Amino acid sequence: GWLNPDVTPHGAEVVRLDATRPLPFQSGSFESILAERLIEHLEYRQTCFMLSECFRVLKPGGRVRIATPDLQRFFALYSRSPTKAQNAYMAWTTHHFISDAPEVHPTMVLNNLFRNFEHRFIFDADTLTKALRAAGFRDLKPFSMGQSDDPGLCGVTGRNEAATHEMLEFETMVWEGRKP
Repeated sequence: GWLNPDVTPHGAEVVRLDATRPLPFQSGSFESILAERLIEHLEYRQTCFMLSECFRVLKPGGRVRIATPDLQRFFALYSRSPTKAQNAYMAWTTHHFISDAPEVHPTMVLNNLFRNFEHRFIFDADTLTKALRAAGFRDLKPFSMGQSDDPGLCGVTGRNEAATHEMLEFETMVWEGRKP
């Protein structure tokens, strides 16, 4: 029951859609929208436009679910006493994405976040919730990946590989908002 769009479709079940353009759907067409690992690839103003389009095409009571890297978690890697989870994330990221890194270090991980994946703007919770509110969304709530109080949105966020899921869970914030 999901429409699976991407700017560069990689299969017959995926349709081409550019989130920086007006969405080619009538107002009030959808019950839910999931944007996972999308908004960090857009400029801030493009994300704001996309959120307003999501608001337009949702039915009243419909929900948007956004999953994206959390800038605050990345800056917390500079803690004087990194947690076990922070150390594991930095080691995993360095091993998988920064082959020329001389050591595991927050500077390497932050540069990887901004440079390796064509990211344009990384949100923190405050900036994302303000953008969601400005688009018209209400009842904003944070969730863990795969969790929601909407049964239709439970289990839809995240990858299946255990190690990857744990690392994505560490770096990802998930917010949902409702169209009044």
